[in-house]
Formats: sequence, C-alpha cells, structure tokens
Amino acid sequence: YAMKGDLENAQLFWNEALQLNQLNGNLEREGKLLLNYGVLYYDLAEYDKSITMYTRAKTIFENLGDKNSYGITIANLAEVNYKICNYDLSIEYLSKAKLIFNDIGNYVELAEVLLLESKILFSLCEASKLFPILNELNRLSDKKLLPSSYQKKIEMLKALIKLSSNEKDTAIGLLTDILEELSESDERDSNYNYAFISFLLVGLFVEMKSLDKAKKLLSDEKLSDFANNNVFVGIEMDYWTAQIKMKTKINDSFDNIQKALEKLKNITITPLSWRVIFLAGKYFEKRGNYYKAEKYYYLTQAMVMNIKNTLNVENLSSYAKLNNEINLILKEITKFELKSSN
Repeated sequence: YAMKGDLENAQLFWNEALQLNQLNGNLEREGKLLLNYGVLYYDLAEYDKSITMYTRAKTIFENLGDKNSYGITIANLAEVNYKICNYDLSIEYLSKAKLIFNDIGNYVELAEVLLLESKILFSLCEASKLFPILNELNRLSDKKLLPSSYQKKIEMLKALIKLSSNEKDTAIGLLTDILEELSESDERDSNYNYAFISFLLVGLFVEMKSLDKAKKLLSDEKLSDFANNNVFVGIEMDYWTAQIKMKTKINDSFDNIQKALEKLKNITITPLSWRVIFLAGKYFEKRGNYYKAEKYYYLTQAMVMNIKNTLNVENLSSYAKLNNEINLILKEITKFELKSSN
C-alpha cells in the first residue's frame, strides 16, 4: 500500500501488524514494524512522529546487533531531519550510515546513502561537495558492486553537478531523460525522485523565464497524482503554481498560496515553510497591503533566523547555497522595511 501511495490502507495494515506483534513479543519484528511506521509518517508529512518511530526502531536494532537495519534506520533519520532543517544532525547520521554499510559490505545501501547525501548537499552546498560522492559511486559501479539500474541514479547526480556548475542546458537534457525513464515506474522511491526532478526543472524554467515549460511540467498527470496523495509534494505543487501565476499576472495566485499555508499549519518547519510564507509576503506587498505583507515577512524572518542560529557556525559557512538563500531573503525583507517606513 505504502509503495503505491495508498497511505490510508498502509496505516490500517501497520496498525494491525503492530498489535499482533505485541501479542507475540518478537523484538526484531517490532523494530521492522516501527521502521515501516517511520516511513509511513514521513510520507504523511508527520515528521515528529516519523522521528519517534525511527528512534524506537534504532534502539531495538542497536540492542539486537542488527547493523544493517540499524544503518537503514539512521539513514532514514538523516532524511527526515534534513526535511525539518536539522541539517547538522542529518549530516552526522549520514556519516554514521556510510561507515556502517562500508563495514558490513552492503554496497547497495551504501549507494542509497550516498545518493541521499548528494541530494541534501546539492540543496545546501556548492558543486565541489558532490564530486567525491560521484567518484565513490563510480568506483562501486566499476567494481560491479551495484546493479545496472543504479546507472540512472548516478546520471541524476551528474545532472546535479552540471546544474551546480551553471551548465543549465546540459543539466536540463540529463534531467529530462531521467524524468522520462522514471515516468514508467510507480515505486515509492521513483515517485519521490520524479517529484524532485520535476520541481527542480520547474524552478529552472521559472528562473529562465520559460514559464510555458514550467506550466507544462506542473500539469503532468503523474506529478499531479502524486501531489494529490502526498501532502508535502502537494504543497510544493501549490508553491510553484503560485509563483508562475504571480509572474504571468493572468490569474490570482493567492488561492494556491492559501492552500499551501493551510497544509503547512500542522507540519514542522521546513524550507518550504519559509518559502511559501515569504511568497505570501511578496503577494501582499505587490498589492500594497503592507500590513499583511509585514506579518508574513516577520514570520519568514523569524523562521530563517531560527535556522541560522541553530546551526554550527563553521557548518553554516560551508552550506553556501542555504546561506545565500537566507541572506537574500533577509535583504529583501530589510528593503521592504525601509520602503514601508518612509
């Protein structure tokens, strides 16, 4: 159920399985069930619950000496902590997971962690941070330690490096080819990669003012279906739709902003939280409603400053992309404050 995006039935199934296991008292099985519960809550965007389930599973696997399951669990903890802006902790978990899978010789799971690390570092850092990951994946592939299907995932990393190096046309070509291949799969991992690449391309096309191409991607049936079944992907869909509407000025964008804000109410702060709220501020500023604009800008400022203050100073300086985005947002808010005070 979970792999097909049927989260309601997945939850019913795991509830029943966990209750049955409590009667049998099988600790290993309980750990596996808690791990699956963590995945389920991640997909439901209930990130705090996801962390709770993963943490309980981690304790069980550590006590059992099950290194493989322990490694998978802390890799999942890296993913969910990244989602809610616990960047330093996420990087720490990734490092631990890599050591474990190297130690036990599970190179497929090692590759999964490396690919997750590449997506995380792509959003935080400059291209130079991605080259060692590509080299390691190529080494594993050359030694025939990975199935041939991993070549597609390695191509995605190459595209991210091209994009980080400002080779946009090459990156777009690679990403478009990968997207076409992913469209044929309905597995959970493929769906998330499909959404990740789609929104990456949408952002690129918006930046390049190719708004028709961006709109075409957002109207894609596969992406729309996934957005309807996944809260967080749905929020990102509304965010980019609102961005395009604001730029074209053909349709009012606040309906999409409002839908995204409503969904974000029950979700722990993520980068998408401050992006949507900042966009709401820009919407009201453009319409001359400085009172509402100030409210949304103040919320954005509080969020990004909180993230900035929780990060290790040395780590923040190495998160060049994140640092630049935060500084740009703060600069725009300061410009608004000066304008509105005159």
